[in-house]
Amino acid sequence: MSISDEQALGGLISRLESGELLSHARQSVFFKSVQAARELQDVVEHSRKFGGGVVPALRMMLAQWISTREMQERLGAEMAAPMLTKRIIAWLPLLALAAAQLIGFDVLGSVQSGLVLVSLTAGAGMLWLSHRWCTSILAKALPPVDSSIAELGRALVALSAGATWVQVRSANMLSEGTLTSVQPAILASRARGAPLRSLVESEIRVRQTTWIVSAQASIREASVRLSLPMGLAMLPALVFLVVIPVFASITNSSQGVT
Repeated sequence: MSISDEQALGGLISRLESGELLSHARQSVFFKSVQAARELQDVVEHSRKFGGGVVPALRMMLAQWISTREMQERLGAEMAAPMLTKRIIAWLPLLALAAAQLIGFDVLGSVQSGLVLVSLTAGAGMLWLSHRWCTSILAKALPPVDSSIAELGRALVALSAGATWVQVRSANMLSEGTLTSVQPAILASRARGAPLRSLVESEIRVRQTTWIVSAQASIREASVRLSLPMGLAMLPALVFLVVIPVFASITNSSQGVT
């Protein structure tokens, strides 16, 4: 969720804590995201169904929103370097071509030569190849999102709204895979008498940390792999788009002087 949605939800919580009725407080809350409004409605329905307080559930939902946004921001910062490398790969040959033209080399004028035309065509093809190659590398940089994190987050909000673990299971909030993976921890929690909400919250943090570490390693590996399109596609594109046309321009100028 966006920061504005988080602020709107925080304002709603403050109104409710000050004693304002939920029906009145909701009228002054506007979310930019449809998903945010839907999740708010789910929390209200959970509180009515399970008999718990709406404010603790809203606070837990707000904490989940903030945690998800911070995780996305961390990955966004990690992706900044490879994205910058991709832009450099994409624009460097074109900038070099423009710079050569501005310096005085009549690169565009030499297009009449068949060699230069073939060279520019090949350079454009190599540039397109490098762009597609970089896009493919970065698209595969992030591992698939762990869907169990969102499922456990919804379950945690429901627990905060007064639901029991049996009610969470019967409401089909968790997929079979997620339920099977957390069941041993749930049984151990019951045996020790530990709070169930604390256990689920800890499980979410562990899975978030694991996914972030995996994503960061994948992004850094992608940054290294970007050297392949740079060496095998961008540099040849630079030769085809700049070096050969400039050489042809110099040759034509020398022949004109002669």
